[in-house]
Amino acid sequence: MTRTIILLLFTLLLMPVVVSAQTFETGLWGGVSSYNGDLNRNNLYDEVNPAAGVLFRYSFNQRLSARMTLSISVLKGDDLDMEPGYHVIDRDPGSDEPWYEFETDIHEFSLQAEFNILPFEPGEMATRISPYVFAGGGGVYFYPTPWRVADGGDDRQPAAGRHWGAGEDDDYNNFALLGLGGLGVKVNLSPRLSAGLEWGLRITNSDYMDEVSQKSPYSDETDWYSFGGFTLTYRFDGFSLRRRQGHCPF
Repeated sequence: MTRTIILLLFTLLLMPVVVSAQTFETGLWGGVSSYNGDLNRNNLYDEVNPAAGVLFRYSFNQRLSARMTLSISVLKGDDLDMEPGYHVIDRDPGSDEPWYEFETDIHEFSLQAEFNILPFEPGEMATRISPYVFAGGGGVYFYPTPWRVADGGDDRQPAAGRHWGAGEDDDYNNFALLGLGGLGVKVNLSPRLSAGLEWGLRITNSDYMDEVSQKSPYSDETDWYSFGGFTLTYRFDGFSLRRRQGHCPF
């Protein structure tokens, strides 16, 4: 929760700028996602899965933009190679004993502020490239499927999940709030098209995305995940920053 508050405060720091209508873009993004939580404490990209989405960006000026993103992906994790004491199922690493794993489809909605380190206008080749940072918040819908796996992966049986029990599922639901932050770089490809490469971290307020809450020494911490990938956006006519303003406001 402390990390979520820090990200939200960072978003507020990006917002206090006097703005006027400038540039509107829409586009696609694609890349990978990775889960971190009770079944993966140490490796940022222990297992990656495809991720994709659509985005809408409104640039107030050459420094500040607002963005809305809709994303889908799959998160996966297991306790197969974790150190002793982390296991949901009591087993020795490298043994033939059963292990626990999960996967969950996620559907994310987010709003974020982007701040360009260098002046950048979509479609304006004079401002060809700029690194940027972003922060914001949103929500994610998830529905995990847990499995008990044996015989080297040939025997997969549905598991009951690990949040069930007297009083343990009182706060359980399939929706979580999230705070996000990250960095990237933008580049203009043509007067219409811009591309980007970015990485962002999502910290949720749920410990149930992996279905192992109450079964780990870290059950008092929330689950989180990250997105990394490419963006491709198209700039619409009628919103040229130079035509309306004639100069960068910074």
